[in-house]
Amino acid sequence: MRDTQKIRSAAEALERDTPITLLTSHDEPPDGVSRVGGPGFDLGDRQPRGEDDEAMTHIWTLATADVPALAAAFPDAAAVALYVLEPQENEAWEPDTDLTALVSLTAEDLRRGDAAPTEQDLGLRRVAVEHLEVASAAFDEGGDDDNESPRRQLRSAIYGASARAGGAPIWLQGGEDGGDFLLQFDESFADLNLGDCGIMYVFTQTQFWQCH
Repeated sequence: MRDTQKIRSAAEALERDTPITLLTSHDEPPDGVSRVGGPGFDLGDRQPRGEDDEAMTHIWTLATADVPALAAAFPDAAAVALYVLEPQENEAWEPDTDLTALVSLTAEDLRRGDAAPTEQDLGLRRVAVEHLEVASAAFDEGGDDDNESPRRQLRSAIYGASARAGGAPIWLQGGEDGGDFLLQFDESFADLNLGDCGIMYVFTQTQFWQCH
């Protein structure tokens, strides 16, 4: 992965003490539980819905075995899935929105297989993951060093990843109180509208995006 090579290179100048997981999506059939798009797994009555009972769209499902940050947050889950209401016109730009939902899946959920396809489904894509360690300093919000410092170079490289779990959020705009951070991703990972070069921030309690 190009993101991985850039981050590894930038991380070499600092003490590496924080594990992260980089995720990329590829235009190929999934080779496991983790996937972007498609109808998602059959959740039955647990299918997330908006306040008008409109079904939310499956964005991704990630196996906890693939993403340690998710396994730590959901120790009894086999996978975690993100759903968004109207992904091409979504307005989930504030914390505590009711336009997104994060659902934990059991092994039994996975055994039931896929939900019925819908016209709203995103294109189905395979997810690849890669684990590495970086300096925790890269997630510090302080701006006391110049853009060429090792810390800022690493921070920039991590921010540029298509999707990244673990560590702490790197905010596009100002920091928000989202609770326990899980991961962040951009439109190159999942094809939903995130405004102008936006980033979706995924916390256990809320999921929302920021843009320029």
